[in-house]
Parts: sequence; C-alpha cells; structure tokens
Amino acid sequence: MYKLIAMDMDGTLLNDEKKLTEENIKAIKQVKEKGIFTVISTGRPISGVKPYLNMFEHGDIDFLVCNNGAVVYNVIQDKIIHEEHFKRSEIEEIIQMADDLEISLHFLDSNQLITHNNPINKYIILDAYLSDMDIFTKTPSALANHEHIHKALFTADSEMLNHKTQLLPQWFVEKYNCVRSDEMYFEILKENVDKASGLKKIMRSLEIDRENVIAIGDQQNDIQMLNLSGLAIAMHNASPLVKETADIICPDNNSSGVSQVLSDIFF
Repeated sequence: MYKLIAMDMDGTLLNDEKKLTEENIKAIKQVKEKGIFTVISTGRPISGVKPYLNMFEHGDIDFLVCNNGAVVYNVIQDKIIHEEHFKRSEIEEIIQMADDLEISLHFLDSNQLITHNNPINKYIILDAYLSDMDIFTKTPSALANHEHIHKALFTADSEMLNHKTQLLPQWFVEKYNCVRSDEMYFEILKENVDKASGLKKIMRSLEIDRENVIAIGDQQNDIQMLNLSGLAIAMHNASPLVKETADIICPDNNSSGVSQVLSDIFF
C-alpha cells in the first residue's frame, strides 16, 4: 500500500511552459483524499515553489524537498525542518574551481541568488526568475562569509557546460554531490545531499518504508529519489538514464503525465 508520493517539478509536474495543469492539481487532491502524503521534490528554492503552492488547497501538499535536498520544508506548519549549508572553506573552494574553469557560478540560500560574476549571464537571470529571487552581486570574500548557502551552480550553454564539467578534478566530484539538473545547470551540493536524503528525513519522521513510496521524475537529479522509492516512475520526456532507473514510464509532462499515472495506480 502506497503512503507517500514524491514528485519532481520542472519537466514532471510542470509542462514546458512552466505551468501546473488543472489535471495534475485535481489528481493530487484526489490522492490526498485517500490519506496519502504528498511531497514536491525540486532543485528550486522554497520561493520558487510557493507561487505554485497557492494553486493548491491548503493541505494538498505536505512537504517540500528544495534545493535538491538541502532544504526540507513542512508546508502545513510553514516551517523549515532541515537545512544543509556550505562551510566558508567549501564556498572558497567552489569559487576557485569556477575561476579555474572560467565558468559562470552562482549560489542560492533560502532567499537570495548570489554571484560574483560580472556581467551576469542569461542562465543566472533565468534561474532567478524561476526561483522568484533577486540577484545580488558580492565579492568572493563577502560570498565566503555568507551564511546558509545551500547549493552552487555552474551555468553555460549545454555544449560548453559538458566540456567544462568534464575538466573537474576527481577529488572535487568525490567531495561534493555534483549533478546535472538541466541542460544549462550543473549543481554542486554538500556530500550526501540530494533529493533522496531530503526525502529520507520525511520518511523517517512519518515512519514510512521505501516500499510504500512512489517517486516521479525526469532528470538526473531525480535518480537517487527514484532508487529510494518502492515504485519509480519516469516521465516519457525523461533522460535515458532516468528511464533506465524507472519501473514504469508515464506520459510526458505536456500531457499531464502525473495525473494519468496517478489515476492508473489509485483510481
């Protein structure tokens, strides 16, 4: 018996126009009426999810796993229940790596998008828009002193990002959780921080076992979450690696695939 559903946002719950369809809203409401816990698990910060939460009735979404697992938020209580932050030395190390690679870099905390890059590239501007955050520019030393930074992102066009990230030294990719969350974004988190780690904290608090969990996603940053679940579902638009991980494939995000697969399972 399934007791919890964890759903990615972009490319999963949202269509390519970044819209939440009425079909998906209705399906989640119907699932909640069966007493099943609902979790939105995303690379976005809380501020980038809240406009969509307002489209649901209060209580339809129980938890958020944000910043790819660095923040866990109880929606009902309006309270952050877990956070992971970079240390000063780690921020300095990531800045130095970006400078060595000559690649654009920005950081996110719960409220701000921060960069030391000038000029600011279009991918940082897009991330700020999706995250519903203002962009702040700080010197590297000021950035290193900033508290509560949850994640860092290298940004570039797809081909350049592929090239630059292949140059990362082995010690760096072993020290941090490095994941490609989109064609233009390469995310860096603390070691052992990912969507699965955030979801585990929710599962423990609710005393729910993995066989009682459904996870739905489309990108590489969803793979650990899918592996944690009892039923792993990949969107039809998912990357090949995600599809290989999944137990079943559902229709794509532009066809309200979440709604269709939940209806098949529960109704």
